[in-house]
Amino acid sequence: MRTLVIVNDSRIHRHNGAGIGFRYWASAIRLSGVRLIVRLLDSASSTGDYARSADVYVSSDAAGWTKVASVRASGQQIELASFPTQTARYLKVVNTGSSGNWWSIAEIGVYHRTDPDPDPDPGAPLVRDSWSATASNESPWPNDALGHILDGDTSSRYSSGTGQYDGMWIQVDMALPQTFSKVELDSGSSRDDYARNADIYVSSDGTSWTKVASVVGDGQPVQGASFPAQTARYIKVVNTGSAGNWWSIAEFNVYR
Repeated sequence: MRTLVIVNDSRIHRHNGAGIGFRYWASAIRLSGVRLIVRLLDSASSTGDYARSADVYVSSDAAGWTKVASVRASGQQIELASFPTQTARYLKVVNTGSSGNWWSIAEIGVYHRTDPDPDPDPGAPLVRDSWSATASNESPWPNDALGHILDGDTSSRYSSGTGQYDGMWIQVDMALPQTFSKVELDSGSSRDDYARNADIYVSSDGTSWTKVASVVGDGQPVQGASFPAQTARYIKVVNTGSAGNWWSIAEFNVYR
């Protein structure tokens, strides 16, 4: 049996504020990641109900708590925190920010990193279930949301909401370090919204970046770049060209 205790609900506290939190527990489990999904009541009213920032704690007895990670307020619908594997019974997420928005959560997922696939398909993209993305520019239209680059649906898309310029970027957090040698951007049905040119960077900490390849704006809706295998957690694609077209990406895939 799993049980959830909420410190504040809509009958008690209507706003997203420091100290609001919840506890989740089951029999002792091993975990290495937490994923919060904001509930979308409708595309206009609840897209901003993410935790502004939060700390993640674990406990074996619900009395002594250990902080293992923090949730970054990226403005995305899915908020993720990864940490060294823990064995615990209780999990608590405590909001450390504040906002006039309510705090809405559609799902909480708890993950344990398993051993790598001993015989991976070299042609298959990496699984993106726990990934998240940020960008320098985002369209105000819900149909252009950044999360669409990771949803597996080429009929949806992210769009920048403004014309392309040198320095425009998107960044993907793969949650855990991955080994890969190719990045592919697919603009889907927005065929003319491809990156005019771009550089690809990788990082282990989201701070120090290494350029590994460039994407050439050759007019094709699917743009790929291959490079010597890298092991990193973060990927950033920085546009180095310019165009009146928005930058649109239907799918962002990474390959071994």
